[in-house]
Amino acid sequence: MAWRKRDGQNAWVASKAVRSEHLISLFKARLGRMPLTDIEPADVLAAVRKIERQGQLVSARRTLQPAGAVFRYAVANVRF
Repeated sequence: MAWRKRDGQNAWVASKAVRSEHLISLFKARLGRMPLTDIEPADVLAAVRKIERQGQLVSARRTLQPAGAVFRYAVANVRF
């Protein structure tokens, strides 16, 4: 997410960066130590379900957007 904070005219405002970092941190507890190439859709779903079980239904849904951005960025920039 650091690259989005300094992306020139497309940079995120501070509040969006903080919110996105918080949402991604919800995933890190479950997926943070897995290599990116090993993460499957079922792993992402399990992470979202865990957030839902904690009663954070809105956060669970909103977490998918920045997580998707991370995976799209990885596909475009990481050599597998």
